[in-house]
Amino acid sequence: MIHLKSPEEIEKMRKAGRIVAEILFELGEVAKPGVSTGYLDEIAEKEINKRGGISAFKGYQPFDDDAPYPAVICTSVNEQVVHGIPSDKVVLKQGDVVGIDLGVIFDDYVGDAAITVPIGKVEKSTRKLLQVTQQSLLEGSCDAGSRTAWEISRRRSSLTRKAMATPSCGSTLVTASAGPCTRNQRSPTTASPVRECA
Repeated sequence: MIHLKSPEEIEKMRKAGRIVAEILFELGEVAKPGVSTGYLDEIAEKEINKRGGISAFKGYQPFDDDAPYPAVICTSVNEQVVHGIPSDKVVLKQGDVVGIDLGVIFDDYVGDAAITVPIGKVEKSTRKLLQVTQQSLLEGSCDAGSRTAWEISRRRSSLTRKAMATPSCGSTLVTASAGPCTRNQRSPTTASPVRECA
């Protein structure tokens, strides 16, 4: 069954998504050679708290025998696929590519998104890969008719910086969550599109 969101619910989702976007943008600016992924996590936690949010990741424990997730972001450097745990021992270096995933609960809704950040000067082939995958995301969103989910990119290695991306189909990409999440619920809600018709 499809649950259509009310204008009030959509606005709450926008606020949660905006917090995620702002923090990811800041993390993208800080991610440079010599910075540890643990330091990025510290910044993210301070920014979540400053904005009155709650981490959707920290303390997440899908099974009783699993250890709770220890951080507010996931960081994946180079060949790591997803959900790497930030650490002071993982220091970014020139030419790395880091994925940063962030989830925030705000006003009982979850915003969840990720960015991919080139660290310093990256190889031409890496820069091309980042550009092609970004364009694929935008075109795929157009093909799906989506006006949801959002994208942030950085002005590094000729990538353009956008807080909100508007692909040629006219869709605006913004973060949305599937539904409410109570403050004492520690598991994140999965991001899912909500259609906003013009």
